Amino acid sequence: MDTSLIAQFIINGLMLGMMYALVAVGFTLFFGVLNVIVFSHGDTVMLGAFTGLATYAYLSATYPTMSAALALAIVLAVAIGAMALFGVILGRTLIMRLRRAPALNTLLATMMLGTVMRESIRLFYPNGSNPQPFPHLLPDTSLALGALSLRLDNVILFLAGAAAIIIVHLVISRTRIGMAIRAVSQDEEAAQLMGVNLTLVLVTAFALGNGVGALAGVMNYLKGIRQDYVLLSDSDLVINLPLEDVLRRHIESGADMTAVCTAVPGDVSDTYFTLDETGRITDTAYDVFAPAGCRCLNMFILSKELLLRMVTECASRNQFSFRHNILQEMGKQYHFHAYIYDGYAARINSVQSYYQRSMELLDPALRQALFCRERPVYGKENDSPSSYIDPSGPCVNSLIADGCDIQGSVKNCILFRNVRIEKGASVENCILFKDTVVKKGAVLRNVITDKYVTVGENVTLMGHEHYPIVIAKGSAV
Repeated sequence: MDTSLIAQFIINGLMLGMMYALVAVGFTLFFGVLNVIVFSHGDTVMLGAFTGLATYAYLSATYPTMSAALALAIVLAVAIGAMALFGVILGRTLIMRLRRAPALNTLLATMMLGTVMRESIRLFYPNGSNPQPFPHLLPDTSLALGALSLRLDNVILFLAGAAAIIIVHLVISRTRIGMAIRAVSQDEEAAQLMGVNLTLVLVTAFALGNGVGALAGVMNYLKGIRQDYVLLSDSDLVINLPLEDVLRRHIESGADMTAVCTAVPGDVSDTYFTLDETGRITDTAYDVFAPAGCRCLNMFILSKELLLRMVTECASRNQFSFRHNILQEMGKQYHFHAYIYDGYAARINSVQSYYQRSMELLDPALRQALFCRERPVYGKENDSPSSYIDPSGPCVNSLIADGCDIQGSVKNCILFRNVRIEKGASVENCILFKDTVVKKGAVLRNVITDKYVTVGENVTLMGHEHYPIVIAKGSAV
């Protein structure tokens, strides 16, 4: 695998891990000092994020010319300060009163507190506690290090998170209040006998924990909610789509939503659009006797805000059909546009369609259209040796992966890695997955084998192009 790709994965993992680390720091303070599990801590993170969002909304309305750096500083200060104060109040009024109570009482109380926090958010935000569009307060640029690309905002957030963890560590390990917190966590009774103010320790721990949690919430919003557009797509479509071109056309058209379509007709159960001269969708039909118009490939680009609005509206009306409730009913309310794709597009929703689509790849022209140089498709790297093909056994019009040992006859087949065809065996119109072994004298026609299948000597398996035989993983036949 490309080292730059591995490095990119590591960096993304470190960034996500930093968010979890900040949340864990706060949680650890609660558990370490009080020996209680605060189930509302996740909701505190959410509340901190929404506090930051509300702060920015106020700043942008009152001081529209304020710089992004100053706005971000104020947002962080208010969110962390408010959550720290909330932690103090929570510690004194709830947790301290329940310290001597059974653990179940604290668990239930913090769970109910989390519910109250979530419902309180829903009172002030129309979409409840669902993700909200957070302002772009950090730079959008990227740092190029060879083949590695680092988003500058991610670097800033990672360093900020690391700094926060270091500061908390220094407070706990180098200050008097930190020493008192550690003393209480080790032996509460002895700490009190030594003159430690237990109330001060507890509220400080809650203030630190909630403050760090608020920072994690704001950072998560800044990291995660940046994209303005969403791609909705089925998972059964084989297509190499130029997504950048689709997005560009969507923006240029001024449409609320763009649907990817094809002029190639399909099944009667598919969705079909009627378009006007500008490409706007004027009518939507499905399950019709005689399909007409362009066929929808069930891929849509729309703004994140519009998607949330549609979901909220449909949920409030108990509506769950995308085709009927959105494409048909909302088609007059919104501007839906079509992007006509003239390349290869095929749906795989059954064993038969998988077999047929796979066999189509034996056509060089189709294969070149799907695996084009402009949009390469990457697979797993494997250091298997080169395949061996015995000259005495014909091998015609087939796709053969590395590590195969072919001594028999192979025609119109797709062979994955390390497939072995023994001498005297004949395989035609088949798809053989990794480590399949076909013994001598065996005859296979229109067969799909999963991994690690062994076909015994002189076994004959005859499927049909519309009904291929499928052999399960690890079987011996």
